[in-house]
Amino acid sequence: MPVPEIEETAKATQEVAKTAGKAIDASRELGGFFSRIFGGSLEQLAGIGEDHLTVYRRTRQLRLAKRYEEIRKELGFDSEIKPVEFKFGLPLIAAASVENDDELQDLYARLPILTAKSKPSALSFRSSKNLARSRFC
Repeated sequence: MPVPEIEETAKATQEVAKTAGKAIDASRELGGFFSRIFGGSLEQLAGIGEDHLTVYRRTRQLRLAKRYEEIRKELGFDSEIKPVEFKFGLPLIAAASVENDDELQDLYARLPILTAKSKPSALSFRSSKNLARSRFC
């Protein structure tokens, strides 16, 4: 004698499998369409987008480095300052490298300098993001 719950589960599983199969077929068709339109594989198309993003990030990182040096000198830090910890510096650079607002990116450039003035653990990345967004620097 069949158990109703098991039968319902089996039917639901079959429907999910059918839907997944249809999604895969649709994706294949869409991939073929893009290939015909753009004359290449989707990997090449994705690579073009990735290249563009890489160039954009590197350009913004170069601007960040330049502004960091300028701001450091403006604030009177002529000598080297204490390096920030990776757990703070890496997310800061990642966020600043995709920031398209120059004023906000300048605030990111100030953050490592501000941490040099404070206690090492006084400024976490979370609070630094809030500080940058508040534009109080």
